[in-house]
Amino acid sequence: MKKNIKHTKTVGSDFQRKKPFLLAVFVAAVVLLSHIPLLSSQALSFDDNQYLVDNQLVQNPSLASAGKFLTEVLRPSTVRGYYQPLTMISLMLDYKMGGRPDNLTVFHVVNVTMHTVNAVLLMLFIYLLFGNTWAAAVTGLLFGLHPITTEPIVWITERKTVLSTMFALGSLVFYMLYVKKSGRKNYYASFGLYLLALLAKPTSMPLPLLLLLLDYWPLARLSSRALLEKIPFMALAVISSVITFISQKNTAALLTPMQYSPMYIPYKICHNIVFYLGKILLPVNLSNYYPFPMPFDISNGTVLLSVIGTVLVAAALVLSLRWTRAFVTGFLFFFIAIFPAIGIIGFTTVVAADKYVYMPIIGLLVTLAYFLSAYFKKMEGMKFYITYRNTTAAVLSIILLLEIAGIQFYISNWRDSETLARYLVRYVPNTELLYFNLANTLSKQGKIDEAISEYNDIINMTANKSDKTGDRADAYNGIGTLYYNRGDYAKAISSYNEAIRLSPDNPTYYYNIGSVLAEQGKLDEALPYFTKASVYNKENTQYFYINSQASIKIGVIMYKRGKPDEAIDSFKKALQIQHNDAEAHKYLGVVYEELGNTDEAIREYREALRINPKMEDVQNSLNSLLKK
Repeated sequence: MKKNIKHTKTVGSDFQRKKPFLLAVFVAAVVLLSHIPLLSSQALSFDDNQYLVDNQLVQNPSLASAGKFLTEVLRPSTVRGYYQPLTMISLMLDYKMGGRPDNLTVFHVVNVTMHTVNAVLLMLFIYLLFGNTWAAAVTGLLFGLHPITTEPIVWITERKTVLSTMFALGSLVFYMLYVKKSGRKNYYASFGLYLLALLAKPTSMPLPLLLLLLDYWPLARLSSRALLEKIPFMALAVISSVITFISQKNTAALLTPMQYSPMYIPYKICHNIVFYLGKILLPVNLSNYYPFPMPFDISNGTVLLSVIGTVLVAAALVLSLRWTRAFVTGFLFFFIAIFPAIGIIGFTTVVAADKYVYMPIIGLLVTLAYFLSAYFKKMEGMKFYITYRNTTAAVLSIILLLEIAGIQFYISNWRDSETLARYLVRYVPNTELLYFNLANTLSKQGKIDEAISEYNDIINMTANKSDKTGDRADAYNGIGTLYYNRGDYAKAISSYNEAIRLSPDNPTYYYNIGSVLAEQGKLDEALPYFTKASVYNKENTQYFYINSQASIKIGVIMYKRGKPDEAIDSFKKALQIQHNDAEAHKYLGVVYEELGNTDEAIREYREALRINPKMEDVQNSLNSLLKK
């Protein structure tokens, strides 16, 4: 009998030693299996064109491409917006492994794997914070299975969110090891991972403040030493914020607080606090596009309720300090982490986005984990322990199963691009951008008549709205492009002219008419349109591509007219606007070759091939010159 008792104790203690590892494996397996349907998703969404479909560097994996991503700091050439080299390199590596715009499986496999790692890292972080394996496991599962975390996994562009969070969580884990066990290696590892997080996506910038919050509670080590420890982190954050601001301003739209009405920012903060808390508690009707409630002021019921809700949340947090710091710290963690994306600096047309919650939700989960740890510890000494344990397991199982069901439903709407586009139109009706998205998707699938119908819906939807003239013009432009692709040039030009009538300052429409005329060989008629489209305004970053392409077209016409000097000037102008344009370098090489300037021709051909190694005609021309 004594031997049996001893054996039971040995088995029990052995399980206790292995419990953290076994629970981590369990969490990873559940998260991974729950996301398997996501691997077959083939939907492309906003910005996927520049991140993948049209990104020449991603589609030409090489050390040279990686070098461009790393060295183009203040003016990224292939993606509009901030500096994010590690994200772009990771997408490039996926492309190397077989990922393609028409086969996204590799990208999804990597995203799901990273998300699973994030769930386990969060579990480890919570365990180091509170020392309770069950609370850590539950927290990891709640994060890994929450439907609101699905968007960054299924959306190719949002690789940056999953990757950055993985490094940020790693930084938190090593910071906890540094606090618990000391050792400069852990501190350096935390700092290094923070740097990698910033290089993946700069919205992880607030991490030093989050570390100070943890020092305040639950670590209770906030001191002058703790502040000094964060100075290198803070310096890195400042450098990253400057780079982010400049690169965003150089390549994409950016609005500063001075450009808003006085109450815009307070309303935005109130709206997003209540909106995000509501989506976290009840993750239904999820979307990757949430429009602003209009009018965006106190006269709108949604905004009014958001202001009231924020006041109530603030009051509840202040009252909670009488009992615990957990609620205030968890909420501040959430708020500080989401602050870079809350809209103080304007860089998006949406009021909120699920992807922005991916990292900040950890703050709320820290608070939950604290109470779960206390509950599980107290439960062990309860008289009806088994009843409490089984009831708790049943409740948690129901919550997790509901989360899994939410994941499956949301993933089903990402089956393909058309399914996603129709889901968004259905969920957010009367939003012109989403109708454009659907029309463009149908156009790419060759469903021309359906696409024209969607563009006509936009025209009808905006017919009596003076502030929507630009949308109406874009719809006519879209129709014109569909006719152009059909070869119906007369209808194409008619539609483009209607777009110009509505919005005469948009160079895209002039460029499109020029392209139709050039296609018909009417170069003299096309030239004035290309000239208007080439007018360069350094403030209008959205037209840089059109400006540069129009300059290339002018250069080609000048070359054909026997005016090489003017052609060279046009190609160089294109490169001043878009310095990483392979076509411009190619045509410069052609002109230099004809002029007998072999060295310059070789240099331009090589530059074109560096940007786009798939240009076989350039490779042939280069080989021919090198043999001479």
